[in-house]
Amino acid sequence: MQARRCLLLHVEPTTYLLHLLEHFSPDENFVYQVQYVTQNKSQKWDLKVETERVVCTGSWLRSSIRALGLALRILEGNYDVAHLAGWGHPVSLLAFAALKLRRIPFSVDSDTQLARNRHTVKESLKSMLYPMLLRWPAAVLPGGTRQANFFRAYGVPEERIHIAHMTADIERIEATETTPRDEFRRAQNIDPSTTVFLYMGRLEPYKGTEVLLAAMDEIEAPRVLLVIAGDGSLRPMVDSYVAAHPEKVKYVGGQPFTGVVQWMRASDALVVPSLSEQWGLVINEAMSCGLAIIATDRVGAVDDLVHSGRNGQVVAADDPTALASAMQTMLDPNLRRSMGAESRRLIAPWTVVRTATCIKNTLASISGFQLL
Repeated sequence: MQARRCLLLHVEPTTYLLHLLEHFSPDENFVYQVQYVTQNKSQKWDLKVETERVVCTGSWLRSSIRALGLALRILEGNYDVAHLAGWGHPVSLLAFAALKLRRIPFSVDSDTQLARNRHTVKESLKSMLYPMLLRWPAAVLPGGTRQANFFRAYGVPEERIHIAHMTADIERIEATETTPRDEFRRAQNIDPSTTVFLYMGRLEPYKGTEVLLAAMDEIEAPRVLLVIAGDGSLRPMVDSYVAAHPEKVKYVGGQPFTGVVQWMRASDALVVPSLSEQWGLVINEAMSCGLAIIATDRVGAVDDLVHSGRNGQVVAADDPTALASAMQTMLDPNLRRSMGAESRRLIAPWTVVRTATCIKNTLASISGFQLL
């Protein structure tokens, strides 16, 4: 049997995606061609990839020509099967349509959850268009339970839904060497008995940064510290709060990968106060480091990964009092330790290998054969 020619179209190269793609080497079943829509879209990743793999690069005219070139390769039958990371970008949607016209089987993954308010004009248009559009993929691969419900709401039948388990590279995290917890804390002038809450993410309104600082105003317990790692438009507000409350909040800026792991291992609980969050990979990362998790009900990962009372707490979004109450609960060190251990247990199966296997099995299924 000749190996199938497979197109893998992703939005942008990210650290975890490159590690995922390491599991897609050519074999007797598939020969893969990886394409990216753009680079550094969500943040400045600065990862080295071949320029010819990126569609939207350079001028608008050059990007348009490259996009049309991708569509023509699909229409000419250069691929036997494809996997697309979403359809939100015009280039992805163009490939989506070209694959349909050429009758090439393809799968689509997504981390999207249903909008909370489905009565807007935008959501009404989606309710008309998506049921038609989502008939085209031979399979859809949602990141988790809430994302699967998104596809179900738009009429995708159960047999075409294959949960791919949105994941971080927890194997890499576990293999990362960092300074021992107590030693690192001493270097950062953090007392070993202090309860450290960690916020790791962009400093933007939709991330709930202001809500988190308001919650800190309600916490009066001694030896409690919030560490904020990240950057964004709310940085001046964070700087002002730190200047006024240096004993309660420590700002450490954006962190490289090792720094992310180091701070997670030195902390006691992760706080994700987002007002809107399709998934929240920081939860996967923190769970692999053995942290208890506090997250809002707007975070797409919570249905699968955060179980109130077991490995953390899920609270209502935009409610500083509820957030502060959950944080107060985490001041019990025995509870934090048991929740952290449960986080490690729950996240253990959520590996890059499992995600890659799910994608490969789906591609094989829609191609009409069993993997060798």
